[in-house]
Amino acid sequence: MVTLGTVIFASPWVLPSSFGDPLAGDATAWALVLTGAVTTGTAVVGIVLPERWEALIEFALGGWVIILPWVMLPLHESTAVTWAAVIIGSIIVVISAVPAFLEAEPKRRIEMVMINHGSRTTEALLSAAGCLSKGDDRMGVRVLPKSDWSAYFSELHKEVEGKEIKIEVIGETLGDQVLIRSSTLIGATYEPKEDALEISVKGMTHVVDRPQKISVLDENGTVCAIDVIDIGARHQLMTFA
Repeated sequence: MVTLGTVIFASPWVLPSSFGDPLAGDATAWALVLTGAVTTGTAVVGIVLPERWEALIEFALGGWVIILPWVMLPLHESTAVTWAAVIIGSIIVVISAVPAFLEAEPKRRIEMVMINHGSRTTEALLSAAGCLSKGDDRMGVRVLPKSDWSAYFSELHKEVEGKEIKIEVIGETLGDQVLIRSSTLIGATYEPKEDALEISVKGMTHVVDRPQKISVLDENGTVCAIDVIDIGARHQLMTFA
């Protein structure tokens, strides 16, 4: 998304004859420059702090890019500019649609379960993650003994190979924060001396200091979700799909 935003931003500067010259005060050129800047800025914010609103803004910006030629350009203008806008805008719409709309349901399920249970229990959170069904004996929540943490997490990346990881931090004062919306788990380690759990994904490492309790939800012998309660009683909820 950052790349697409940069392309939109740079197009009037690189090809002023086709997209308009910003230095000449061309309205179309400045519309592209501002749209590209907002798209790029929103995408950067989404990488650092991914939230659903960021994807919704990108979805709207993609729609704006698609219709921009008809709004800003006379009908006799270059069809190449029109096609470029339609293609780039469509790509933005498709990419942003998944986090904007398709990932909204799990979040709503988490909120509903919390209201029904009246507390943020591990069982409620794992149930809300979408992989715990009542009466299904193929699934079960188990608490990992602290003595098993190091060995378990050293092998976790093999067990979830091919799956995407999502990490949410859930707490009474912090609220619900999506730390990682979708990424690939590179590795995980628990260091007893530092009493710290490190979860490494592409581009970053998430550290949980002094974890107090770790619960695992298994589905047919394969991990589906992990809930780590830290020293501040916050839930670090990891789901795999």
